[in-house]
Amino acid sequence: MADTGLTTDWTLTSLLDELDSIEEHHEPHHRAQPLKITTKQQTIYNKLGLPTP
Repeated sequence: MADTGLTTDWTLTSLLDELDSIEEHHEPHHRAQPLKITTKQQTIYNKLGLPTP
C-alpha cells in the first residue's frame, strides 16, 4: 500500500471503511452488483491496480 501513495491520504482502517461502504444490489442466483462507486473509491482501486467492481 505504501508504494501506491495511498498511505499519505488514508490509514488502513479508513481505506477499508471507504471500500466497505460500496452498496450492492443482490438478486437470487446472480452475482451482487455495485450500485455506485464514488470517485474516491475508484481512485483507491486504480492505485491498487485492481479492477473496479
